[in-house]
Amino acid sequence: MAADGILKVKSNVATAEVFVDGQSLGTVPITRFLPPGSHAIRVVADNYDPYVRRVEVLDGKATDVNAALMDGVGTAEFTGPAAARLEIDGHDRGVLPTRLSDLTPGPHTWKVTSPKYEPAEGKLDYVQGKNYLIDVSMASSEGVFVVDSTPTGAQVLLDGKSVGQTPLRLHGVPPGIHGVIVQAPDHATVIRTVDTTDGSRGEVVATLPKGGSMLKITTGSADAKVFLDGTPIGEGASVRFGPIEKGRMQVAVETDGKRVSAAFSIPGSGTLLLRRSGDTVEKQKPLTQRWGFWAAIGGGVAVGTGAGIATAVAVQPEPPPSGDTVVTLP
Repeated sequence: MAADGILKVKSNVATAEVFVDGQSLGTVPITRFLPPGSHAIRVVADNYDPYVRRVEVLDGKATDVNAALMDGVGTAEFTGPAAARLEIDGHDRGVLPTRLSDLTPGPHTWKVTSPKYEPAEGKLDYVQGKNYLIDVSMASSEGVFVVDSTPTGAQVLLDGKSVGQTPLRLHGVPPGIHGVIVQAPDHATVIRTVDTTDGSRGEVVATLPKGGSMLKITTGSADAKVFLDGTPIGEGASVRFGPIEKGRMQVAVETDGKRVSAAFSIPGSGTLLLRRSGDTVEKQKPLTQRWGFWAAIGGGVAVGTGAGIATAVAVQPEPPPSGDTVVTLP
């Protein structure tokens, strides 16, 4: 059976206030029973630097603390999750825990951020000579997913499912790698991949550009699934998607459990034609540059003016592939 220990605190400043584990116990001197173990002791008085220590209270024994306070100008001390970052008035002030003694008198705003926690923020009306302790409580970010866009009101698809419009805040999203599609009328679609495997918050802030290009993929299989940068964009023998923003993206086609892929530069306008071919995905030539097209229309291209015939000849692919039928134009 364990017995409480005794903590005794005194100081050279008669008005000093004693805090144990964040709770005020009154002014010095104090004597209190505490359970055995480690405890945070804070002794403060205006115009003195705070006295902050961790002390070990022993089973059934007395622990004496003599808090000698030194002259000071006042401080603002921030505690919270280890290594969380602090901003004061928009300026980075390092990681928690930290104690600041250079704040100017007057109102200030603060914000604390950490990868696995929701941001916390507040205001401090700092008075010269006083000591402030701000113990920042931060909620876990696990399961939180935030999507915003310019323009607002864009449709959001998460892992292929419509989940609402921007600005959007979701809860209960399982940790993992997620594909996000953000699309709005008359704007190019934006696709992002977000990894929340470590329990951090998912966040996408996108500017949707005007224009964009269409993407058409011929898969050759009604059961095929098509992915863009790992995000599903459609199923079937032919998938058309867009318009999408300019950039380099990975296009993948999955059939019968086998996935083939290749990277392509998405142009700023027009249509990018792709097809699944064997173990890869490749660009597909426009219809008028395929020999099958010319074989199908035969001599019909000769009907018209001489300029029309010259144009038809100019766009034929050169040289013809081996085994294809060569159509001689008049």
